[in-house]
Amino acid sequence: MIARQTQEVFADCHDGDTNIRVSTWIEKLLAVKDNLEYGIVSSERTTNRWAYMDEKLLMMDFRTALAQNLYQLNVLPIEANGAIFDPHIHDAVHIEETDRVEEDRVVEEIQKGYFFGEKLYRPTKVIVSKNPCQK
Repeated sequence: MIARQTQEVFADCHDGDTNIRVSTWIEKLLAVKDNLEYGIVSSERTTNRWAYMDEKLLMMDFRTALAQNLYQLNVLPIEANGAIFDPHIHDAVHIEETDRVEEDRVVEEIQKGYFFGEKLYRPTKVIVSKNPCQK
């Protein structure tokens, strides 16, 4: 699936369609990157350790190359883990009651967010901390 998506991204750029919007191209690259992240996590579930290592290392190398290309396009990731929740760049998908961290902190990133230059391209989907009610 990842290879097919990558081929589609580059096919759009090489079919002579010079009018492809940059944001459309970035959207497609981010979809490939998101699927790589999910693939790396799911590769840990395989029972064959050698297949796991080969698969994970290949995906990690591809993820690094893709991140470098996005960086060159000025598409920069938002670092959210541990940050104070900011509704302008974070999309809270869940609230977690915990006393491990201060309230309104990002406990976990669900999906990476990005800036395109100085403009928010995609908010980071996050889980946000809330102090448990004290009785």
